[in-house]
Amino acid sequence: MKTNSNKISKGIVFGGCSFTWGQGLYYYSNLPTLKEPAPDDYDGLLVTDAHRRYGATLRYPRLVANHFNTFEVCMLQNGGSEETTFQYLKRVFGLIDGYDHLFTDTLSFNEIGYIIVQTSQPDRNSFTYTLDDVEYNYTPYSLKKQEEFSKWLKYKNLDFDKWYSNHVKNVFNQLKDTFSFYESKGIKTLFLNWENDYHPLVESDSFMSQRFIPLHYKGKTYNSIRDLTDENENLVIYNDLEHFSITPKDHHPSKECNQVMASSIIDKINTVKTLI
Repeated sequence: MKTNSNKISKGIVFGGCSFTWGQGLYYYSNLPTLKEPAPDDYDGLLVTDAHRRYGATLRYPRLVANHFNTFEVCMLQNGGSEETTFQYLKRVFGLIDGYDHLFTDTLSFNEIGYIIVQTSQPDRNSFTYTLDDVEYNYTPYSLKKQEEFSKWLKYKNLDFDKWYSNHVKNVFNQLKDTFSFYESKGIKTLFLNWENDYHPLVESDSFMSQRFIPLHYKGKTYNSIRDLTDENENLVIYNDLEHFSITPKDHHPSKECNQVMASSIIDKINTVKTLI
């Protein structure tokens, strides 16, 4: 029997935020039920099951899985952070209970060949600290509890930039530890970056640099989705004049951008099949 060299018998788990979920890709469907929310907003009441299903056909996880003739696993929730991804992965493999808003099935380690994480923005990850015997949970992305956190920084004799640098390192190291754990279960791990915050750490870490996915487009290589879309504005839905006469007010990756991400992931998988 002839074998398919592109086939991966096991599934591929994808973690990330709205970029991986496929926010906005349903606009390409031209379904009569499409309704546009406020700019750069997501209103789940306006997105039907048909919209979600169509968007899933265009997002990069489906494109990668189709290429390798296997199945993709994605988070149910639209949006998230590295912190959310860690919880989601544990839920995928039945390591924690609950979190049904992230995933509802349970998979075995030996059913999955790869875990591919799209990092989000470091400031979406929370930080726990204690001030005056009270425990606080601070997320830089949110302005909540800003006053208490400022007091804590002053008490610790830290400025925000120094703290944030350490925060980025801590999240990056958690990602590395997470990869090490799942690789001990026989699963290969890879990641791509939305923002550039983690990249200086990638360059100085041999383990993570081997697992990093650069993005290739029109003969150039990019270290982040941010750099890719800043230089090529057509790869954002809002600027996709090829497919829309009046573009949706959504700054998420376009249909073509998802194709670029998928192609770059496929290239990386083909490169590391025998290296990791």
